[in-house]
Amino acid sequence: ADPGRTRAMVEAGILPWYTAPDMMASLWRPVSSATHRLDYALWPDSAPLMHAHSLLWAAALAAVAAALYRRVMGAGGAAAAGLAALLYAADDARGIPVGWLANRNALIAAALGLGALWAHDRWRRDGWRPGAALGPALLGVGLLAGEAALAATAWVFAWAVCLDRGPARNRLATLLPYAAVVAIWRMAYVGLGYGAYGSGVYIDPGREPARFLEVAPVRAILLLMGQWTPVPADVTLLLPASLHPLLAAGASLALAALALLLARRLRGDPVAGFFATGMLLAIPPICATFPSNRLLAFVGFGAMGLLARFLLPRPGDPRPWGRADKGLAWGLLAVHGVLGPLSLLAVSYSPRGFALSMERYFSGLPADPGISDRTVLALGGIDLFSGYAMVAASLEGKPPPGRFLGLAPGIAPMVAERPDERTLVLKREGGFFTTELEGLFLDPDRGLRAGDRVELPDLVAEVAAVGPSGHPTELRFRLGSPLDSPRYVWLTLEAGALVPFELPPVGGPPAAVAGGVF
Repeated sequence: ADPGRTRAMVEAGILPWYTAPDMMASLWRPVSSATHRLDYALWPDSAPLMHAHSLLWAAALAAVAAALYRRVMGAGGAAAAGLAALLYAADDARGIPVGWLANRNALIAAALGLGALWAHDRWRRDGWRPGAALGPALLGVGLLAGEAALAATAWVFAWAVCLDRGPARNRLATLLPYAAVVAIWRMAYVGLGYGAYGSGVYIDPGREPARFLEVAPVRAILLLMGQWTPVPADVTLLLPASLHPLLAAGASLALAALALLLARRLRGDPVAGFFATGMLLAIPPICATFPSNRLLAFVGFGAMGLLARFLLPRPGDPRPWGRADKGLAWGLLAVHGVLGPLSLLAVSYSPRGFALSMERYFSGLPADPGISDRTVLALGGIDLFSGYAMVAASLEGKPPPGRFLGLAPGIAPMVAERPDERTLVLKREGGFFTTELEGLFLDPDRGLRAGDRVELPDLVAEVAAVGPSGHPTELRFRLGSPLDSPRYVWLTLEAGALVPFELPPVGGPPAAVAGGVF
């Protein structure tokens, strides 16, 4: 999204009608982009080779993580280091970055970011002087692959605090090159016009610090929930945003109990302190977007290190294993040693499942050549899909519609009324724009209020009523021609596919709209 192009994209239906006019979401990832350019230069028609390319980055990430575990845990912790490496590589949180080509940036950023920590460790532990320059350099390249690489600074800081030796001033000095790299990257990032603004999902901490601090605590807890429990953080996407704090409250109780049990056995272990500190400090950078397990590459490095340290304690540790310790060990092994690896393949395949759902969603687009001169108006579903309508039609060999406008997003049912021949009123008791996914294009702090209007060619959208929760409950759409004019194609979602929608009669009883996801 670019404020200079938003209006044109909204009018074409690429962005939904309620998109914030000044919304910006532009991410600077030239290194990751270069890998996709390489794919299209060498094997433009081979999806398997593109996926093989991503798998190489996944293998590099696993190898760097294994090398770090071995170095940090030392010879006495070789078994724990091997277990941590295995658990990390088989964590289903790696699934979507591996299976979704467009998320390759997460693998590259994590591999380079942990590579920076590896170089730093060699420099400080072994006196390998090239590491002093290689660490900041790898961080810089990692930031150009994905903003998530910023979490590498959390790990360098954790190393300085928990594992480094010497005066505090000297340890602090080792962090200055990394701070300089981040400062230069941030100045270039902003100076070149990249960043995010006006979205309820993407929040740039540098541009909107108050909003970031408002949402970060809940997002952080949900991310930790996704890392440590069988409940993925992604479940929040389709839940009403009002339920997120309740889910976070419940998760925080479980996480607090987990932390107490882990601390009981790992207290006084500097390596465990390193893993815990880095894990927690790696969370804030990924709170800039909606909680998702695919963001947990840096967090998972600490979590799997802690878990392995708990399951295979240091030789000679005199602390006895209590019943609670054994129960926790078996539970964590079941979640991360069995359930996680078993679900890894399914999670890595999920982007394909999403694509199949999208294909089914658009399968109902008419194949009539005349549709290129008509406007498709869709009720229900997810407006994130709207921008794919033109591409989806072309991929299926169908003529693309002239415009594709999603009128009312959301998965809950609603009703449609027709007060006059040119107006359609949509009502939903629980309100529209209630889930986080629906807030992608809508800044909640400047959300739609009663009386707000958006005027587009041939369409005026108005918020007619807002409920107690602050969400619109009634939307009114007025078109330039009668609703049943041949200029328009009316569709709604049924069993995951767009199907023709029968308009209610003027002044007659309302028509039910089922809603649904895909």
